[in-house]
Amino acid sequence: MSFAALPEPAAWHDCEPRSGFEVVYFRRIEEGCCHVEGRATAVEDEKAWVVDYEIEIDDAWATRRARVSGRSAWGSWSTLLGADGTGTWRIDGEAAPHLDGCRDVDLESSAFTNALSVRRCS
Repeated sequence: MSFAALPEPAAWHDCEPRSGFEVVYFRRIEEGCCHVEGRATAVEDEKAWVVDYEIEIDDAWATRRARVSGRSAWGSWSTLLGADGTGTWRIDGEAAPHLDGCRDVDLESSAFTNALSVRRCS
């Protein structure tokens, strides 16, 4: 199975279990590598939230770096994740051995991040 070239923007609408929307912008950094910038926002259990992310993926569609931040009625947060491409991760600059072997950042709030592992199956 082959995939078409990436569009500049893409968007999804969530219907259940929350009502929301996600928009994603793609920018090639170099041959095979891509910078993805997105925002997912929704109302869930009568509470509004937003998650912003920037993800750099390599030519194997594995996450190399991600900055994720969010805001809701419960507060705001932000974190930086980095990967070396072999499954070793850092969170905000600190080693994260509990993530060893992971290849992707998969945000529950994001339809796009679910596509990373699917893309590698092509």
